[in-house]
Parts: sequence; structure tokens; C-alpha cells
Amino acid sequence: MSNILESVAKHAPALILAEGVVAAVLLFFVLVLGARVRRFEAFRRRAELGGSEAEAGSMLTHLSQRTAELTERMGRAEIELRNALNVLEGCVQHVGAVRYDAFEDVGGQQSFSIALLDARRNGILITAIYSRTDVRLYAKSLNHGRPSSPMTPEESAAVQHALGLAPGSGRSGSSTEPREIGGTGTGGSLD
Repeated sequence: MSNILESVAKHAPALILAEGVVAAVLLFFVLVLGARVRRFEAFRRRAELGGSEAEAGSMLTHLSQRTAELTERMGRAEIELRNALNVLEGCVQHVGAVRYDAFEDVGGQQSFSIALLDARRNGILITAIYSRTDVRLYAKSLNHGRPSSPMTPEESAAVQHALGLAPGSGRSGSSTEPREIGGTGTGGSLD
């Protein structure tokens, strides 16, 4: 179980890093455009002080073409950034896990519920119930925080941990610490 959580948690920073790289590329384009504007201003001042008209026209045409190219490239980069952000919203960003004893005669907190959610609260709940004779595995989907069927208290706690709503869940929303979760489940959504 910890391998699954580590793998999911390991990829979340990479996605955030990719978003940062795209933002850095956009910042680079803004800085390049700023430098071009400063060069143009310097050229304009030189032209006012007595540069040749042919030289000024050539430089102006070149700067105009480069500015148009950079503006087009920046527009494409903005579209790519928006697309990357949309894709990122659909990636698993919130992970929560709860371990518990499903039956009084079985110890060691071998049963667990794991919530894997994206930014829109869409995802999956995986629950494994361990007994002395077998292990049963259940899966439920979540659509905008609403489960496909009523949640158990442990599943609700896993979702709350994933979203950072449970005490001690931390910013990352994941918990691998063994814990007993009590209470009654409402079976409702987490809106």
C-alpha cells in the first residue's frame, strides 16, 4: 500500500514542476519582449539624433518582424499553458489513506481505504476489508465529490484526508499513519 501512495505522491510534484516550467517560459518571453522594446527605444533615440533614414527603416522593419514573431510565440505558449493547466486539473492531486480494524477479532489495522482525487474532486475510492478468512476489495467512483454509492465512515475519512479537511492531514492531503476512524457515515457528498 505504501508503494502505491509513494508512487502517486512522487508524481504530483513533477506535474507541479511542469506547470512552473511553462510559467518560466512565458516569463522568458515577456522579458525578451521587454528587452526588444528597450532596444527599439534606444534605436528611436539614436535615429532622432541623426542616424540615416535607410538604416532606421531597416532596423524598424526588422524589429517589427521580430516583435510580431515573439507575440505569436507568446500567444502559442499561453495556449499551451492553459492546456497544461487543464490536463493538470485532471491528474491525481489529492491522496488520502486510512487504515483500520474492520472487525473486532482482527487486529493490526490490515483493512484500508484510499482516496485518489483530482482538482475537481473526481476520482476513485479503493477499500480493502481484511478478515481472518479472506480479503474483499471494493471500488467507488467520485464525481465532483459525490460518491457512486454511500461511503463508509472510513472512506469518508480517506476523502477528507485527501482534501486536507481532516485534522492532522497536512497540506499534501495524504496520510500513511495507521489510525482508527470511528463515527457514522452520512453517505453524502463532500461539497
